[in-house]
Amino acid sequence: MKSVLHVRFDILTGSVSFRRIYGTLRVHLTWSKGYSKVGDRFLWPDYKKQVAEWNRCCVPCQRGKIQPHTVSPLGTYPVPRHRFDHVHIDLVEPLPPSRGYTYTLTCVDRFSRWPEAIPLKDIKSETVAFEFYANCIARFGFPERLTPDQGRQFESRLFREFARLLGMKVVHTTPYHPQANGSVETQAAKTDRLIVGQASP
Repeated sequence: MKSVLHVRFDILTGSVSFRRIYGTLRVHLTWSKGYSKVGDRFLWPDYKKQVAEWNRCCVPCQRGKIQPHTVSPLGTYPVPRHRFDHVHIDLVEPLPPSRGYTYTLTCVDRFSRWPEAIPLKDIKSETVAFEFYANCIARFGFPERLTPDQGRQFESRLFREFARLLGMKVVHTTPYHPQANGSVETQAAKTDRLIVGQASP
C-alpha cells in the first residue's frame, strides 16, 4: 500500500502551496500525468481541479507546451427593435495604401444588415472613435448596443468612456468565438477582397 502525505491547508488562503508541491516533484507535467504524479505523493480535496488550474496558469508550461484554449459558453443577442439599434464593428488591416489610408472600420447594422466601410489612416483608439462618430453615428444615430471583437482599440479606456458618454452598451465577443461577430467578419472579408482586387494591377 502506498504511503500518502496529507498536506495541511494554508489557514489564511485555504490553498495548497504550488511551490511546495512542484518543488518536491521538481518537474512540470501535463495535466493527465500531473494528476498521477501529484496523487502518488500528496492528497487534498479537489486536488485534480487545482493541478489542472496550476498547469493552465503556469508561465513556463504556457511557453513550452500546447494547451487547449478555454472556450467561453455561447450566448445569444436580443433581437434588435429597429435600424441601428445594434451595430457590429471590426477593423480590416492592413490594406494596399490609397491616399494615406491603409485600414477600414467595417460596421454592420444587425437589423437591416446595412454595411459601412470607413477608411482609416491609423487604428489608434481616438481615431477609431472619432471616425465611427463622424461617419456612422452622425448619420444614423446612436446604437443602443455595440459589438466589437477583443481588439485593443475597443478594449481601451478611451473607447469605453466614449461609449459610456454616448449611452452605448458595448458587448464584446467572447475569446475564440469569432462567429459571434460573424456578420461584420463576413463583410470585412468582402471589403478586403474588393479593395485588394481593385488595387492589384
